[in-house]
Amino acid sequence: MPGRRQRIKLPTPRFNHASSSEEVAFGTLAKNAKEPTEEENKKLVTVMEKASASDTGEVSSQVFLLRSTITEHEVTELRRNLFEEFKELKIEDRYFKQKVSLIEQKQETKLKDAYEQLDRFRLKDSSTQVKRVRLERNKFVELLDAEKPPRIKREAGDFKF
Repeated sequence: MPGRRQRIKLPTPRFNHASSSEEVAFGTLAKNAKEPTEEENKKLVTVMEKASASDTGEVSSQVFLLRSTITEHEVTELRRNLFEEFKELKIEDRYFKQKVSLIEQKQETKLKDAYEQLDRFRLKDSSTQVKRVRLERNKFVELLDAEKPPRIKREAGDFKF
């Protein structure tokens, strides 16, 4: 069903015969995590860089597997950084919407001016004026079509967390 969220079951580690490297690979909760060694930190940094560089699920699963090396303090710091980035994205989105509305307002005023000019031309009766009106109208329509910005649609998938 598209409206329901599905919970993914991950394999649970069996610690009775697991080595310490397997424990690190499967991870424990952040509360039970020990301070990471320098080597583990380097691994985590490289995996996090790869995760930011690509959107594949493989890298995110590697980050999940190395999660036990992150302390609670680092988790809160990462959350804070994500929140700051989210706020910046919202500000950029608001700025983008304002620019689009300004462009649309300018388009509307140009269109109104064009129609007013066409109405002025229509008041004159001669057949040469009618031809001129048609030519002018076509020029205005071409100008307005050329100046229209492409419609950009934002979807829910544009913001990734």
